[in-house]
Amino acid sequence: MKKFNHNEVRAMVAEGLKNGLVAISDNLFDYGVMDIGCQIGNNAFYFGGNEVEGMSLEEYNTSFDDEVTTEMVTNTIWDMINSEDFAAEGWSYIYYLDENLKNRKGGKNMKVKELAKEIKTAVDVLVASENGCSTIKLDNRLAVCVGWSDGFDIADNTLVHSKTEPNFCLMVGIKVWTSDDLRTDYDWINSPYLKSGEVLEAELNIRANENYEKLAKWLLNEYENLKASYEVVSKDGLLQRR
Repeated sequence: MKKFNHNEVRAMVAEGLKNGLVAISDNLFDYGVMDIGCQIGNNAFYFGGNEVEGMSLEEYNTSFDDEVTTEMVTNTIWDMINSEDFAAEGWSYIYYLDENLKNRKGGKNMKVKELAKEIKTAVDVLVASENGCSTIKLDNRLAVCVGWSDGFDIADNTLVHSKTEPNFCLMVGIKVWTSDDLRTDYDWINSPYLKSGEVLEAELNIRANENYEKLAKWLLNEYENLKASYEVVSKDGLLQRR
């Protein structure tokens, strides 16, 4: 397999930080990281040593910029690949970034189709079960959530209604999945918000004749626009302008 030098790894980490493939978080307990760490794909690791130990994400973001973060994460991965015990893990992060950065440069079609399929599967499961919420994680804070929401006109046949409680209909939107540990109720999961209290909602009703690829494309555009301007700096969804 192709090998990469330190500068190439640094460039991939820097690009990954910009688009969410590399994420810094203090909520990586599911990955075995009990302190602030770095998530790449479906794995996470400690980085930065004593400099970052014990910090909350808010404290970290006020102390270190993306350039310093890039260096710390790159150096950690580089140390991994040069060790006997962690070389395979280190290379897995590098190959993950290489593959996924190429996919993003090559266009969104594969990602759109993948998300469209996951949303359609979630809808089928929720219609059959008549309750719950599905979470499709996009990064260490944000996700596409699909679930039942209250307050709709039972006579509107363009929507997907619950058969037992027809005032509930299926919604899909960009939500802060870390704001609710259970994530069983769509309406209880936060949307990202500004310090002023303004909520940045990006959500739509699921239609009975839904075009899932068109829907997925809209959601991914909303996500990328949000990430380009803001960073989610708290577990409940507070945004900070980049």
